[in-house]
Amino acid sequence: MPFLDELTPSNAVLFMQSLDGVAGVVSITSLCTIIFLNSWRISFNYRSLLRLMVYTDCVAWVFDFLSLTYLPDTCPGWTFQVLSNVVWCIKDTFKFTYIVWRTIYTFSATRQDIDPIWVHIGSMGAGIVSFVLYAVFMAFYYSGFRQCTAVDEESAQIPLLVLYVYWLMVDVVCTLSIIWTVYRIAYPKTMGQHKSQMQHLRNSLMKSITRELKRLVITAGLGSFICGAKLYEIFHSGPPILNIKNTLFTLSQHVLVLSVLRWVPFDEAEVSSRENFELVERS
Repeated sequence: MPFLDELTPSNAVLFMQSLDGVAGVVSITSLCTIIFLNSWRISFNYRSLLRLMVYTDCVAWVFDFLSLTYLPDTCPGWTFQVLSNVVWCIKDTFKFTYIVWRTIYTFSATRQDIDPIWVHIGSMGAGIVSFVLYAVFMAFYYSGFRQCTAVDEESAQIPLLVLYVYWLMVDVVCTLSIIWTVYRIAYPKTMGQHKSQMQHLRNSLMKSITRELKRLVITAGLGSFICGAKLYEIFHSGPPILNIKNTLFTLSQHVLVLSVLRWVPFDEAEVSSRENFELVERS
């Protein structure tokens, strides 16, 4: 193929960088998907965080595009760049809150000794920590927002390192926890006195949550890979080893968004007494 023959190492890198620059198209695709499938409404439940994640991601990409319409090192371009990062900070808060909620809630379904309040505290706490760490990184990177066009990459290295370490920990822990939880449900014979409880969960939950959990594992797994690559780049100065991080991030989010498309908006009359934020599966 002539196109592939022309992809020398340097050209391949440029191609991937160009592809990474239009990663926002994937977010627009996610937005179109939830709109066309009539799943765009926001409700007071954790699943709506994925919709909010898509909305804020699209807004951030718009700001990022507007920043490119100005010359480098100009105040308007700097302002739009700051706005895009602020919105991405909020987007990641929604994303990690949902991932942790889905992980803890699935795990709590296999046990009766976990108070539902800890599900909410753990989920919201994870999102708040992500928000704070991202905000600290921006404060260092943009020199406290004191001067227009000011960027301090050197001072922002440690906050960026801490942020990616945290994201990596969340992604790895959630991935392993979900795999273990599904294993517990799928093989109740290993649970001793909880065998009957696990068998009931296997019959009532496996079919409805397996698809969603697979998507969550893909999202968290890709997040682990991306964060690991970024940490390697921070510790080893040199060219990036992964030139399509933004594209992989948005693709993993799109996979996660697919998990909400089989659920109807919040219906208080059909909510279980144990979890006030659970949605009812579309009939």
